[in-house]
Amino acid sequence: MFYGRTQYDPVYIIAQIASIQAIFYVTLGALLWVLVGPYAGRLTLSYIFSSAWLKVGGWMVVLSSLGTAVVTAISIAIIIERAKKCLDFSFTVYFIHVMACICYAGVPHQWQWWGMTGSCLILTALLSETICARRELRDIPLGTTVHRRAPQSELTPLKPGGQVAGRTSPAPKGMAAVKSVIERVVNKADSGRGVSSAGNRHADEQV
Repeated sequence: MFYGRTQYDPVYIIAQIASIQAIFYVTLGALLWVLVGPYAGRLTLSYIFSSAWLKVGGWMVVLSSLGTAVVTAISIAIIIERAKKCLDFSFTVYFIHVMACICYAGVPHQWQWWGMTGSCLILTALLSETICARRELRDIPLGTTVHRRAPQSELTPLKPGGQVAGRTSPAPKGMAAVKSVIERVVNKADSGRGVSSAGNRHADEQV
């Protein structure tokens, strides 16, 4: 969704945080309304921002928080799309939530609330990083090109030195020129020796 930006843009980052935070509270409110609403007389903001309702709602509040963590992780993976940034945004979401709870009802004194919040934070970070990592490691499509592996019969064996069997490595151009010059000199010397030997035989016959 927000893929491709590399420069630091505060407005863009704030928009990301606001989007994820809105999804967090909408999901938490909807799950509390579905799971806790039938058992509570009237839902208030205390269910979201107060730790006192954890004892009243019990496991329904815990399930609502865990479900919210899962949905938040998916939203972070969709909006951020970078595994290395998932922990930062997960921590930011729950830090804002803790600050909102402190401002609404004071510092929570129940260790169950802190344990539940910490567990949801870890779940959100790990799940979002896992989703982003899988997307980043996914194979990139290369169009319709099909790469066919050559059969074993078409493969040419190699010699121990790395040279292809049955083939000789071409000599460098400089070496070929030197060999050509040497061959010409040797041929001229041989032809000269043949002429001189023929002349000597002819002289001996005349004598």
